[in-house]
Amino acid sequence: MTLFFNVLPPELHCIVYTYILGHSGSIFVLHPPTSIFRYDTHYPVRPYTFPLKNLPIHPLTSRLAYFLTTHFFATNTFYTCYRYSTLSFLRTPFPVPFPSVTETAVCIPLQHIRSLTIIITSPESAEDGDGQAEYEWKALFPSARNTKCAMWKDALVQDFRELGDAVVDSIRGEDSQGCDVSVYLADVWNLDQDAGVLRWIEAWVENVRARGGRVGLVSNEI
Repeated sequence: MTLFFNVLPPELHCIVYTYILGHSGSIFVLHPPTSIFRYDTHYPVRPYTFPLKNLPIHPLTSRLAYFLTTHFFATNTFYTCYRYSTLSFLRTPFPVPFPSVTETAVCIPLQHIRSLTIIITSPESAEDGDGQAEYEWKALFPSARNTKCAMWKDALVQDFRELGDAVVDSIRGEDSQGCDVSVYLADVWNLDQDAGVLRWIEAWVENVRARGGRVGLVSNEI
């Protein structure tokens, strides 16, 4: 394995990684914090398990596992849904099958993902205990309807502020290719009633683009 890392060119490394992973150019769905599902129209949705999981721990196998993980994120397309879960898992170390060789050899998904689509769905807007859960953007934007709405709105705005910073950071560095992020705003039923959330997400996209980030808003035809 030492010869593999020291002698073979990076192009052959990638071919070997793809062969071991079994997938490249596929679609995966991310479920925080660490669950990953492969989308295939010919098979039921099932969790994806990284190979080499049961090999004995060794510095070289740990190094291989790290490169397999980063290659996996860099060569496939990913989807994730935002409602009750945050997006912090995209910016935190993803557990590779083995301990990292060094403290700095950790895989941050957003630093390696090249194609990511985030589907934002509106959270429950009703207060706890009133027996009626609603899913309306107008309950959050422009002004929060109640305490629960204010909590969800603050979390949403903060999450996307941090995501925007991470997307911009992903294009910095000599070896970084950056991440293309598409955002789909779900549950938009009325352009007048939902104008507040549309203005917010459009302003977010404009702000990230102005700083060099590659983000886009997927059209939501009503």
